Amino acid sequence: MRCVRCPGASAKLNAKQGVSEGEPVLSTDHLFSSPGYKDNKTLIAIWGKWPSCPHPLSVEANRLEEMEGSTATHPDLPLPSPAASSLRPLVIEGLAHHRVKQVATGTSHLLFLTDVGKVYVFGYNFYGQLGLGTTLPFAHTLRPLQRLPVIQQIAAGDAHSIALSDQGEVFTWGCGDAVGFSDGLPRATPTLLDFAPPPEDPANDAANDTNNERIDERSRSQLTEHSPGMKRIAACGRQSVAITSSAFGTLEWVYGWGELPMGVWEATPRPLLMFQAGMGNRLEEIALGRHFGLVRTGRGEVFSWGDGSYGELGRPSEVQQTATSLFQSVQDGNDSGSVLSAALVHLPSGAGKMDSIAAGGRHALMLGHDGRVWAMGDNTAGQCGVNVAELQLTQPKCVASPSVSSWEAKGLRVAAGGRHSACITQDHRLLVWGHASHHKLIYTATPAAVPPPSMTPGVSVRSGLKECSVKPRLVFSLLHRKVTDVVLGEDFTVVVTGEGEGK
Repeated sequence: MRCVRCPGASAKLNAKQGVSEGEPVLSTDHLFSSPGYKDNKTLIAIWGKWPSCPHPLSVEANRLEEMEGSTATHPDLPLPSPAASSLRPLVIEGLAHHRVKQVATGTSHLLFLTDVGKVYVFGYNFYGQLGLGTTLPFAHTLRPLQRLPVIQQIAAGDAHSIALSDQGEVFTWGCGDAVGFSDGLPRATPTLLDFAPPPEDPANDAANDTNNERIDERSRSQLTEHSPGMKRIAACGRQSVAITSSAFGTLEWVYGWGELPMGVWEATPRPLLMFQAGMGNRLEEIALGRHFGLVRTGRGEVFSWGDGSYGELGRPSEVQQTATSLFQSVQDGNDSGSVLSAALVHLPSGAGKMDSIAAGGRHALMLGHDGRVWAMGDNTAGQCGVNVAELQLTQPKCVASPSVSSWEAKGLRVAAGGRHSACITQDHRLLVWGHASHHKLIYTATPAAVPPPSMTPGVSVRSGLKECSVKPRLVFSLLHRKVTDVVLGEDFTVVVTGEGEGK
């Protein structure tokens, strides 16, 4: 994409901002071919209302403390006028020469995982969710977590964090009722969490009494002698889940802790067995929404559980949630004797198998093997990508691709937030739709998109419903950068571009 000044516009450049005073006109000459990226350094931008700020976002320098120099902006990002600070992204450049493998977000903190297994944190630390101890209430710059082994996956809830090591160990830290320890106390640094062995594995009840407070080699070896190794994790709100496999891979189990849907939402301080999958069908991915969960199998099937009040389980409420021979519930072991129930999401004929899943506040997205995106659940702000006349989708529907000439978007990765959604296409472009308040959909972050001072009575500017998008829209302002990851919060969007090249 290139920008051309309007005829007659002044060519004088603002030395401070490095932008032309003329009105830019977007050219889509290279829309139908993959562009050559001149700058492929990793850049992280937060668009929308970042909860750690009392006011809408403003640009500030965010680099690792050991890096010399600082910058307040990035020349490749659109720069509105200084007065319109709510339109500017918060730019984090501290990982410019690192490839970001994954991003996880809580209500007010962020985790970044690099391709070498190192974790960096940013944001609030009031409950210890950054893992930096108790003396730092807020991290204004990216901070590395030094006491963790090599990490392969991260997850974050409202005020807690999880990391999965390359050896299958699970480390948790943050809010006390969500980190998985029976004492209910918060953990301000990463702490190794143990799990009771599954019924089919050699059981050893002594594993439940292991001390979790140290992360030294001795305690790790003692703990993992009995605790099963995990392969996938997920978190949302105050709930967390993890998947483990049997020694021969014939059975797999899902553990959960925090606030779990036991008929009613019950606090579960210690990890317990929720589900068992058999018949050699592996569980490849798991995702948690605010009050529900999804799991994707190796066959491309999706199972759901929890509260389906808005249709987020992918089936009408009158359909009985019955366990199948493939995905069976395991009694939780509480006095109530309640049993969790998961059932198959019934996709329309021809949908094919699913390659990826994402869970938002009250809606869910699924990415098919053919690149099509399917949505279900709450659609009051268009977050399911269909007309808002359908307020709830109790059965999955295909999200329409944007109409940009003959260009056809096929998905590579999907993300779901509180009330908005996103998709990275196979050619690394970004599509967004849904609730648009605080300019979290990015394409509204231009001076022309600012509502006039006089508004129609009864219309709330902050609600975002007046400007919500019911169809995916291409973010033209990011066409010159390679979008590699996106994660959505309640009212903000975190976009990662570049792959850390140019060292």
